[in-house]
Formats: sequence, C-alpha cells, structure tokens
Amino acid sequence: MTAIRRMRVALHQFASTLVPADMPMIALYVALSLAAALAGSVVAVCLLPLVQPGHSVQLAGYRLALPGGLAMQACLFIAVSLLFAVLRWQSARLAAQLTSRYAIGLRARVHAALIDAPLPALSGASSAEIANVLTYNIEIATQGFSAVLQLLVAAITALVSVCIAVLIAPVLLITTPLLAVLAGLGLRFSSSRA
Repeated sequence: MTAIRRMRVALHQFASTLVPADMPMIALYVALSLAAALAGSVVAVCLLPLVQPGHSVQLAGYRLALPGGLAMQACLFIAVSLLFAVLRWQSARLAAQLTSRYAIGLRARVHAALIDAPLPALSGASSAEIANVLTYNIEIATQGFSAVLQLLVAAITALVSVCIAVLIAPVLLITTPLLAVLAGLGLRFSSSRA
C-alpha cells in the first residue's frame, strides 16, 4: 500500500468518527484560522513602516498607502495586532470546545456500544481491558483529533504566508519547485516513520 493510499484510508477512518453536527463548527474553526493568518500577515505589513520609516510595501506591484504619521501607523499596527490576538484566541477556544466535544461524543458512543454488546462477547474481556477501551484508546483518538486541528491551522497559516510573500515579492515564485520538493520529502519521511 502506498503512502498516499494509507493516508487516504487513515483520513477516511478519522472522518468517519466525526459527528455531522460538528461540521459547521469545524468550518468556523477553519474560517477563524484563515482570518487569523491573514491578520498576522497584515500585522507584518503594518510593522514595516515602523521599523523602516519611509519605506512602504509593494503588494502585487502596487504600493500600499498606509496612513501618514508615526502615531497613526502605530495605532494601525496595535489595532491589527489586537484583531490578530482576538482571532487566534477565538480559534484556540473553538479548538478546545471541538476537542472536548469529540472526546465526550466518542466516549458516549463507546459506552453505548458496550451496553448494546451481547454479554457472551464481553465474557472474555477483563474489566481492565474494558477500562482501557474507555480511557486510553479514547484519549489517543482525542489527541489525534487535536493534532489534526493543529496541523490544519499550521497548513492554513503556511499557505497564507507563502501567498502573501509571493504577492510582496513575485520573484519568490522561482522557489516553488524547491518548496514542492521539500514538502514531498517531508511527507515521505513522516509517512515512512508511521
């Protein structure tokens, strides 16, 4: 089985554990993460005139006109930084809610499956094995869910950062093949250790 096929199977199995009612919250989490990544890029753009007075940023060949005066630029930087912090905080809060709901829902489904299981099917299992299913295995699945959410944010942030960097300096498109090779190597090494 190839690495890509294994990854597809793993993602399909993971997706089957999600509750459809949580999908809008996951979509909101993705949207908040995207907005936070965009706000972070705007913070970096607003910082440039404060660090190098007199310099402005070119975005897709157009010079960005930031408000004149150091005080106004500092206020803009602070306002966008606060927006960035609020978006990140809301995103982290939503991720915590999603993770706890996932754990509680998974535990409830396992409890229901154990209650509905025929008694002869459980006769060979010790209470320690049943407790292991209820605690350790659910904890591992919950940590996996949390890791997927974190990877989603990392991927969104990286994509937005690269896109903004290319808009600021289109010459960076030359590095696209190198980035693709590095991404392929990273995928190869991470899938070979799994």
